Amino acid sequence: MFEIIGEIVEVYFLFRDGKVVPFLFNYFVIIASYEVNQSHRKSRIMNLIQFISYLKKDNRAQNYLNVNYPEIDFYNVEVYLENSLSVDSELKFFDAEKIDGRIEMTVNNQKFINLFTLDYLLEVVKDYSDVKSNVQQIAEKVVSFRINKA
Repeated sequence: MFEIIGEIVEVYFLFRDGKVVPFLFNYFVIIASYEVNQSHRKSRIMNLIQFISYLKKDNRAQNYLNVNYPEIDFYNVEVYLENSLSVDSELKFFDAEKIDGRIEMTVNNQKFINLFTLDYLLEVVKDYSDVKSNVQQIAEKVVSFRINKA
């Protein structure tokens, strides 16, 4: 889903000889999602249910991470849940190369519990996705799998 915002922008050029020349042009901005528009402020807080909807659409998760966590290579992402293994817990993403595969860790006095690597989470979500399951049910199955089998 794209939102195109168009407006006429007036720009003034100041030349070395001191002349100021106005220049009008059409300026179009394409915004892929809310996160792109807000990325300069703060990463969007998201839980597992919300993120699964991103995982189910091509490149949406990668776009989200590129905007909100540009310092982490998409293929090195470790997905953590804040405070508990729950579908409602806030997600945090860390660079796998910097955290040494920790199951639990504390960052800025916040406890984080490893869910999966992003590529494995993609596989698990795909395995639990079927026509009858909504994102809430898929998220619950993912957390249950993590608690009971992983």
